[in-house]
Amino acid sequence: MYARQTTDRLTTDGLVCGRGVLYGISGTTNGTNDVTIKVYDSLDASGKIARTMKIPAARLFGSVDFSVGIMMNNGIYVDVEGTGGAYWITFSID
Repeated sequence: MYARQTTDRLTTDGLVCGRGVLYGISGTTNGTNDVTIKVYDSLDASGKIARTMKIPAARLFGSVDFSVGIMMNNGIYVDVEGTGGAYWITFSID
C-alpha cells in the first residue's frame, strides 16, 4: 500500500484510481446549489455506492474522514451532482 494522497480540487465525475483505500471526502458548494458526492467502489458510476455525502448550499463545505480507511476493491470513482460543486478525495493505492 502506498502513502495517503489527496486529489486536486475536482469539479467533474471521474475515476480517482483503481483498487485502493478511501480515507476521506471533502466538498464545497457555490452557496446557491446543494451538492451530492457519491463515491463508487467501481471503475465507473455503475457499481456499488460506497459512500454518499450531501452538502446543503448554505453550508458551503463538508468533509468526512475514515481514519481506518474503506477498502475499495474495484476502484474509486466519484460522481458530483449540483451546479458549482467541487470535491477532494483522500486515498491510497493498494
